[in-house]
Amino acid sequence: MELTSGPQLKRIWATVNEGWIVEIVQTLVRVPSVNPPGETFEAVAVLRRFLEEAGFQDFQQVEPSPGKVSLVARWGNPGGRRLIWNGHLDVVPVGDGEAWQHDPFSGKREGDRIFGRGACDMKGAFAALLGAVAAIREAGFQLEGELVLQAVADEEMLGPLGTGYLVEHLPIPADAAICGEPTGLVPVIAAKGLQWWKFISRGVSCHASAPHLGVNAIENLLEFLGMLRRIPLDRTHPLVGRPTLAITMISGGIKTNVIPDYAEATVDRRVVPGEDPEAIRRQVRAVVEEFQARHPDARIEAAVVQEAEPSEIPPDASIVQVSRLVASAVLGEEVIPRGIPGTTDARFLINRARIPTVILGPGGLEQAHTRDEYISIEQLVRGAKVYAGILCEFLGVRS
Repeated sequence: MELTSGPQLKRIWATVNEGWIVEIVQTLVRVPSVNPPGETFEAVAVLRRFLEEAGFQDFQQVEPSPGKVSLVARWGNPGGRRLIWNGHLDVVPVGDGEAWQHDPFSGKREGDRIFGRGACDMKGAFAALLGAVAAIREAGFQLEGELVLQAVADEEMLGPLGTGYLVEHLPIPADAAICGEPTGLVPVIAAKGLQWWKFISRGVSCHASAPHLGVNAIENLLEFLGMLRRIPLDRTHPLVGRPTLAITMISGGIKTNVIPDYAEATVDRRVVPGEDPEAIRRQVRAVVEEFQARHPDARIEAAVVQEAEPSEIPPDASIVQVSRLVASAVLGEEVIPRGIPGTTDARFLINRARIPTVILGPGGLEQAHTRDEYISIEQLVRGAKVYAGILCEFLGVRS
């Protein structure tokens, strides 16, 4: 299978403007859009200026919560096929900024790398997409179909006020979509979901010199968590592997010589495509009931505090085949679609909007959420070429 727009793409790829792409990344990184609090209004304003320069039109802006602004813009011909490109502008906190090699919001360029929070996850992807659009225009071509860009807030808080809100309140029918998370430009077609659980253990306090007079909430919680970890996680997905269960936070007690009457823990349970979230709830409730039967004087409370469903699309979907073909041509080696252990906003488009969505963007997941986060300029330029190729192959291109 060959690229139908091969001759046009040679001209388009030759016009990719590395300098402009770098400018976009650096400018966006210099706008702190840390979540929490997750305010993206300034980042949206900056991005909009670049979008207007690239020729985007029909801007729509939503703000379901103060400061959490998302932007929709369009480019191309609305009479043809439609492709959504989705990306988030919020970023995770920097942690100890003094420990960074460069100021986290400097957008510092050093050699082939641009440093800063969000450079990889995922402001660099916006720059790559804009570089693709600009190259198509500069080469004298236009799309036969329409590109719809969704620049969203709130993804780092699982997205209900970003992509989730757009899917519900500003639905846009489309033939396919791309979620621009960093994948090294390899198409991702499956992602895990999650259930974040909170467990509370209640006991009876007393003097620690006579522990038999009380009920130790911490000891009971530890026993319960041990029972929880014995739940079998034996389902295997060919692309994302097995489910996981991780105890991520635990706290309790008020003083060394007081038997604690309260303790709590959080648990991250990753869900693979095909697992039933309600079946997981039943498993946990069964463990709670078993524990209570053993310890009638104790009490365990269990609740899912946040949840995101897994997502998956078939490998033979048109957008997957096109993405695989273009990425292989740009990277110079055969690309095989894969899965990732994390969760993304693609799930809203796949599961709720019923739009086949491939996760694909420049940069590596190993750089996301890290100290000294960076993205390579080589990846950005290749990302622009991949996005340009997908736009031309999927939507069609003409002079």
